Amino acid sequence: MSLNKQPRDTYRPQSADLEVGRASAAGMYNVYQGGLGLVWADWDAAQKVMRAGRGEVPIAARENARFAARAAAWAARAYGIEQVLDIGVSLVEGIQVPTVEEAVRGAVPAARVLACDNNPVVIRHAQAWRGSPDSGYEHVFLGDVRAVEQILSHPELTRRFRRDRPVLVALVAVLHFVAEAEDPVGILTRLGEGLPEGSVLVFSHACAPEADPAAAAMAAGYENASSDLTFRTEPAVAAMLQEAGWEVTDPGVTDVQRWAPPGERYRGEPSPSVRVVGAVATRPRVGGRAESRARAARSERRP
Repeated sequence: MSLNKQPRDTYRPQSADLEVGRASAAGMYNVYQGGLGLVWADWDAAQKVMRAGRGEVPIAARENARFAARAAAWAARAYGIEQVLDIGVSLVEGIQVPTVEEAVRGAVPAARVLACDNNPVVIRHAQAWRGSPDSGYEHVFLGDVRAVEQILSHPELTRRFRRDRPVLVALVAVLHFVAEAEDPVGILTRLGEGLPEGSVLVFSHACAPEADPAAAAMAAGYENASSDLTFRTEPAVAAMLQEAGWEVTDPGVTDVQRWAPPGERYRGEPSPSVRVVGAVATRPRVGGRAESRARAARSERRP
């Protein structure tokens, strides 16, 4: 692949928009899937991660994108949801991947799909590449998942979404960029508390055993990037959702290559050395079983 290749009809930010010497998580993810990233630092950092991942990082990235589209389309149709929020926008330039907004619009044509990201350059790319009244994002705005309340109260969201109707939130490959000190369980909890009943979460997270040398080497590739990468074990990812009060639907928390709606089967490209697990979960009813479990789990965690 030539690094001089340029996609057609694309927005290219001015150099002042970019931290030229610093990789971004979105740019690296684009490289994993066959794109060019935004700057050379994206390419360079992504190569280090891919070498550490024994060639399986691109497979995991592609399967994660397929999971996001597949799960979001199914959940929107199965739960009758017409309001979708995609938190954490990927760059699709130069690659062929299914996208959440296109999959959801294909399943539920009347759906309104909004998106947010904490990177202004990524937002501009999304507006240029993925903004469409028919099949793309209706609007893309600036927001950081660490301040999830500000996302849910953003004027564009409150103006376009009805408060009395459920929302489908895609939070895919985002929380592994949130460190333990930044309270990922609290983020998931506040997200659930801020959504109407009947809302649904499509979720995925990078997964590795504790003290795994390959995972440590991959995480090292993000040391000079815009976000650090935190691998968590599969039980830890499942516990995060449970502790936050989300009810995980069948088939539970599983590899994105194996996730399929109840009664269906899907088997994607395997990447045993680079795991991403995913799930679909529903917002607990006030006072319900999930909320009671969440309260108990939070109590146990307190010193």
